[in-house]
Amino acid sequence: MQKINTDKWTQTMSSNIAFTEGLDSNHMLMFGYNLNYNLNQSNRLNNVPVVYGSTVYVLDTLLSNEFKNGYTSQSVEAKYQFQNYKWNSSFGISGQIAELDGNQVFPLTSEVKKVFYSVLPNVSLRYKMGMRKNIRFNYHASNNAPSVDQLQEVLNNSNLQQLSIGNANLDQDLQHNLTMRYFSVNLEKSSNVFFLVNATYTQNYITSLTQIAGNGMVEIVLPDSSRVKLNPGSQLSKAINMDGYYSLRLFGTYGKPLFKGKLNMNVNGGINFTQTPSKIMCIVTGK
Repeated sequence: MQKINTDKWTQTMSSNIAFTEGLDSNHMLMFGYNLNYNLNQSNRLNNVPVVYGSTVYVLDTLLSNEFKNGYTSQSVEAKYQFQNYKWNSSFGISGQIAELDGNQVFPLTSEVKKVFYSVLPNVSLRYKMGMRKNIRFNYHASNNAPSVDQLQEVLNNSNLQQLSIGNANLDQDLQHNLTMRYFSVNLEKSSNVFFLVNATYTQNYITSLTQIAGNGMVEIVLPDSSRVKLNPGSQLSKAINMDGYYSLRLFGTYGKPLFKGKLNMNVNGGINFTQTPSKIMCIVTGK
């Protein structure tokens, strides 16, 4: 029997400055500066009875943790925009410096400091194919820092068969997102067509390494040099970075009135595909 108290809170602040300069009626330059700050704190206190069946609980320091995670990102962006009757396009690039500052204050004092440098491009294109027909193309790169739970190197034993632990050495991910949209309306036939393609590829995707005990008890050394024993069939999952995350979505719709407008027909169809990387390791002991 154990009592687990968890306390989490988040503080977020952001600001941005933008400057726009029109070169002429079709061309424009834009410059911007963005500052974002996120502070997360997670406290996990695990209390266990003094003896089995006792109503008096004491703190289990090996399975408790207090962790603060600060993430600050600064970026400078430059963008060029061109617009006329048929085209509306923009090409931008931003340079980002992000600092991850994690502090564990209990049960042991440790500090994680990382600085990430990123170049994040973005492209937006819209082509007007007629009065009621256009196609759009968008690409942008972005990134996300690991959460405080993913960084905490404290053992979560709420399920003794499926233990989990964080990883203070995690890196932020890098996402590439591509979207294409097509839209058309035919007033003579009162019909409409919409088609969407969305694809995402993520580098340094935050996933898990799962170690499963095979035919016997397995002992694993944790980051704080303590040890955990896995019974046969039980597992320990640890957060890690991996490449190879893909996501693809296709969606289309067609609408048209039937029987001289007395009935509307709408046909929708879509396909979703996602590949999520992870590692599974089965540990087999010798007989």
